[in-house]
Amino acid sequence: MKRFVFVIFIFIGAVFSCFANPERRISAGLGIVGHAYLKERTLESENLRYSYPDPNDTGIFEYTDEDLVFSPFNLSFHYGRTISEHWDVGGCFGYHYLRMKQETEIITSIGEQTSPHGNTYTLWESSHKSGMLNRHILYIMPEATLYWFRERRAAMYSKLGLGVELVVEKRVFTNPKSLALVSGEPHFCFQISPVGVEAGGEYLRVFVELGYGAQGTFQVGIRHILREPENIKE
Repeated sequence: MKRFVFVIFIFIGAVFSCFANPERRISAGLGIVGHAYLKERTLESENLRYSYPDPNDTGIFEYTDEDLVFSPFNLSFHYGRTISEHWDVGGCFGYHYLRMKQETEIITSIGEQTSPHGNTYTLWESSHKSGMLNRHILYIMPEATLYWFRERRAAMYSKLGLGVELVVEKRVFTNPKSLALVSGEPHFCFQISPVGVEAGGEYLRVFVELGYGAQGTFQVGIRHILREPENIKE
């Protein structure tokens, strides 16, 4: 994974070093219902009801239930440059915030007891914690964009991005009070947008994308286009 992260930074650095290229695009987008949000929703739907351990088990058992309260939105910032008539390459940096109610049931064995019939079983003690989980997701990915056509005031394209994301979680329990900050390892992330459309002026446009991945299933934003007059098609 560390090598993959290194390659990504080298790629994006090479792209940005060519900032003087006659044509480039700088964009900011708002994505809706990204991969992280859908993954958490799927885990919620698969949650099982709490079930106490077997009477002969010992130890500590913890069951956690999380309910999303915010949010399906994420922000992303993009830079791209033209390398041919139909292809752009660039990079993206994004941020996604998820907020969840968290309920934790902790079941602890505290000893054994023998019944009058000679059967031995475990005694259990149960405690409950509740609070909020704040999950911050940062991602960075190189992007390749295939333009099906580019006109003076409109364009249509498809996009692919592959990169890494870092998750930082802050758990705040209110009953009883406690705080925990957890930083996770980098994970692979992606974005596939088969359909993208941009329209507006020569230098400032609105874009809309449909796809799936870290940036969302639906993304809308603004794009600033810088290019030399000879690159503009009539």
